[in-house]
Amino acid sequence: MTKIREYKEGDNRKVVKLINKIISEIFNAGARNIKDLKNIKEEYFEKKGIFYIAEDNGKIIGTIAVKREKSNVARLKRMFVDEEYRNRKIGQRLFNKILKFCKSKGYKKIILSTYPQMRSAIEFYKKSGFKEYKRDKQIFFERIL
Repeated sequence: MTKIREYKEGDNRKVVKLINKIISEIFNAGARNIKDLKNIKEEYFEKKGIFYIAEDNGKIIGTIAVKREKSNVARLKRMFVDEEYRNRKIGQRLFNKILKFCKSKGYKKIILSTYPQMRSAIEFYKKSGFKEYKRDKQIFFERIL
C-alpha cells in the first residue's frame, strides 16, 4: 500500500538515491544540482515549506517538495516518481498533498521550472492547471491557487 508522508531525517540517503536514479534516466547523467538535498529540513521545512515522500512497503518511490519563494508564492521542487510506479496516480496524490499544504499556508501561487526533456512532467503540469510563462534552457510554469 502506498502512503504519502512527511520527510524525516532517516530518509535522506534513499531520497537522494531515487532522485539520482530518475535524473540519470532522463538526462543520461548523474544529478547536477542536489545542494538542496544535503539538508532538506533547512532547505524546505525552515523556509515555510514541506517535503513529502511516497512510500510503498517501506520503499521510497516518489518525492515532492515546496518552499517559500516570496510572501505568497511557493516554488514546487523535486517532484519525482520511480519509473516502476508511474501511471498509478502517485504523482497526482503527491501533488494534491502539496496543493492542500500551500492553500493552508496562504500561498496564492505556485511556480516551478523544469527541462524540455521532462516531457511527462510538462504534460502533468499543463493538465494540472499550470501555465507556461517563460522558456529558455528551462521551462517556467505558474499556477494561481
